[in-house]
Formats: sequence, C-alpha cells, structure tokens
Amino acid sequence: MELDKKTVIVTGGGSGLGFEMVRTYLLAGYNVVMCGRRLKVLKNAIKTLQAFSGIQSSNILAVKTDMSRESDIVDLIYSSKEKFKSIDVFINNAGTWSETPILKSTSDEIDSLFNNILKTTILGTKIAGTEINSGGSIINLGSFAGLMALKSASLYSTFKAAIHHFTKSAAFELAEKNIRVNCVIPGVIKTPMTEDYIKNHSVRLLKPISLKRFGSPKEIADGVFFLSSEKASYITGICLEITGGKYLTQL
Repeated sequence: MELDKKTVIVTGGGSGLGFEMVRTYLLAGYNVVMCGRRLKVLKNAIKTLQAFSGIQSSNILAVKTDMSRESDIVDLIYSSKEKFKSIDVFINNAGTWSETPILKSTSDEIDSLFNNILKTTILGTKIAGTEINSGGSIINLGSFAGLMALKSASLYSTFKAAIHHFTKSAAFELAEKNIRVNCVIPGVIKTPMTEDYIKNHSVRLLKPISLKRFGSPKEIADGVFFLSSEKASYITGICLEITGGKYLTQL
C-alpha cells in the first residue's frame, strides 16, 4: 500500500494487461485514469471493477483517447488534473499486435504499427514528462519480441525493440526533473489480444519458459506497480523482464 493518495494514468486500460494494472492501482488506494479509443470498453471495465472489486467511482476516471494524437494526450492530461489535481505515474500500455511477413506488409500497415506502438510511447512520455510530479514515474511496455525477433512479426518486434532503447534515453533526460522511466518486458501472457496466438502455438511457446507455464496479467501488473513505487526509487532506465525465465539457456 502506498501511504499517500497518488494518481496514475493507464493507457489502454480497458482490457488485458491495462485492465489488470488499473485494478492493481485502485486496490492500492490510487486515483486511476484509464484511457483508450473505445469509451464503451472503458465504461464496461469500470462496471466490472465496481461489481467484483468494490471500487468507488470517485477514484476512477475514463477518458476516450487516441494515444497517437498529441492533442488527445493533452486533453487526457487536462482531464486528469482537473479531477485529481496532479499526476504521479504514467503507464504507456496502449499498443497493438500484428503478425505479417515483411514481403506482405503494406505501407499503411507499417504506419499503423508505428503509430500504435512506438509513436504512442514517445508522445505519452514527452507530454507526461512535462506534467507529472517531481519524483514521479513513467513505465513503458516493451516485449520479448523486442529482445528476440519473431518471424513473421518483424514490424512489431522492431517497434518494441525501439521502446527498450527509447526508455533508456528518456530516463537519462528526465532524471533532471526527478522522474524515473522504466520498461517492463512481459513474457507470454494470456490477454484478449494474445490468446488466439497462444492457443495456436502453445507447445512451441511453452518450451523455452523455465517455469513451464504462461504468465498472468496480475504478475505483469505487480511488476509495473513495483517499478512505479518508492521501493524502486533508485531504479531508472531498466527493462525488467517478467517472463518466467524465458530462454535462460539455449534449447
């Protein structure tokens, strides 16, 4: 539990990993702003949280936001500060997934993946870095595909790898504002976005994982929460792998 009331913004907070992050911070006593492109999804997520976790509506705000548009992010920050006065943590979780061979990829798909994976993270960090409190924290979501490229998903892998490097540069720059920037690299985690892929490739995906199981959204949310907390006050610029020991040795 954090002793002081703090505010966190979770992008892509309506489902999957983002939803679990929202729940984790709310249960820890934070004010939470969740955003995404689909307002209906966000509102349904709030109803679910209230029904099963006893969350009070006064502690949560949903804002429709396209994280690839700078004006939308500015509006997100404004709405957040209008309701909760200040911001302490910003989580760049919004993203997408695509598995397309290079030779079959289109220019529009390349633009879409860039806009929805890398550009969202850059813009979120840029704007949050000017608005969150001194002592605050920004967490970016990377991917194991950014460490070891996925065949037929080179575009996704490339933009996720860029997030890992961007995190380090951003951490150096924002250190002068006393803002920490870190990255979490999830392993194979079952979410609405990944469940079909995992189902179709489960034997191959499980083989290199030392703990011999897939991870849960809660395990990722706990890692994110730790990095944003005072318990990680001397940690910045790292990429924390939460993978169950994936590829610790050659197979």
